[in-house]
Amino acid sequence: MKLSESDKQLLLKEREGPIEYFIFCGIHSYFGGLQVPPTAGCQKCQQVYFIQRYLEMPPSYRKEFVDELDGLIHRSIEAHERGEFDLTLYRHPKVEIQRDASDEEIKKLKE
Repeated sequence: MKLSESDKQLLLKEREGPIEYFIFCGIHSYFGGLQVPPTAGCQKCQQVYFIQRYLEMPPSYRKEFVDELDGLIHRSIEAHERGEFDLTLYRHPKVEIQRDASDEEIKKLKE
């Protein structure tokens, strides 16, 4: 996949600034990337996988990716209702924020 100049600029701009974040499944120590999740049945692993894929994707492809995900979600719900899907689905998006020692460092950088 070749990046356009506007995609390059947008990706660089997204990565500016002192704030870093990590999305991971603490149960399976899965950090995403191109690696396949260690278990297909873990909500957090799946969430990490798709968020990471979105963040690493060139901005001009993201709408298409979200549209594909929308279709995948609908097919997954239908399969779950038929009892053919092994993933326990969230009823709503779930966001967890965990504070750690680096939060104090980030606060100092902002001052």
